[in-house]
Amino acid sequence: CVAIDDAELPALAYSLSTILGEDRNLSTVVVRNNPHGRAMASGFSQNHEYALFYGRTDSAVVGRLPRSEDKQARYPDTDEHGSFAWMNFRATGANSRRVDRPKLFYPIYVSSTGEIRISPMQWSDEKEEWVPTESPKRNESIVLPIDADKRERVWNLGWERAQVEASSVLEAKKVNGAWSIYRKYRPNEEGALPPTWWDDAKYSATESGTRILKDLLGDREIFSYPKSVFLVEDCLRAASCSTQNIALDFFAGSGTTAHAVINLNRQDGGRRKYILVEMADYFDTVL
Repeated sequence: CVAIDDAELPALAYSLSTILGEDRNLSTVVVRNNPHGRAMASGFSQNHEYALFYGRTDSAVVGRLPRSEDKQARYPDTDEHGSFAWMNFRATGANSRRVDRPKLFYPIYVSSTGEIRISPMQWSDEKEEWVPTESPKRNESIVLPIDADKRERVWNLGWERAQVEASSVLEAKKVNGAWSIYRKYRPNEEGALPPTWWDDAKYSATESGTRILKDLLGDREIFSYPKSVFLVEDCLRAASCSTQNIALDFFAGSGTTAHAVINLNRQDGGRRKYILVEMADYFDTVL
């Protein structure tokens, strides 16, 4: 991960892609590091910088970030397996039509008391559809993935997997007098995928960089433009810096990487280590 501003972004991206390969460019994240803006000679007010993520090898894996309270609130229900949200089992968006994925279109039987049953199916090449081997019972209704505009959609799972999960993660609910099928959707326990736009207030270099350094050393001017320690923590998380890893920062600056590694270890009891390299005077005055 390399942090950079607009001035050197093209040259840096070209260099990294030339050395590591263009296919190793995992993402370019835009970070809102200066919410109030910084006046530029061009007449614009700059609010952002970039974090370029490259995979050193083909086995590089992008790490997860902790979910914000807003994102966690999307999963308001809990059971013995953790938090979840009820969402319509009918697919939406791209490739959600029956013609797109015909093998995800099949009937689900729902009894008058809301019990779900999925019959074994046989595929008909002639009709290009699933044919249930069991008929609905007298007290069962047939529910198909048809939306409010009467368009044929598909379910989110094939019938075999849905049959296995029917009793534990599927539920039938009456909506406007008709049965709809809902499924328990759970957040990834490891966290959320890192987005490419980081705008949280904690990434502000002034509030979580300069102010923290002043609190530590008592001098606001001892180092110009220190990064937010919370930004570096999330960069380490996105770079999959797990509990036994070593973080190398060969432009140590004010030592924010060391600070971030220590914070991560305190949060999860990890044994991460850091190596910082610096040649300027603030090796003695700050680090």
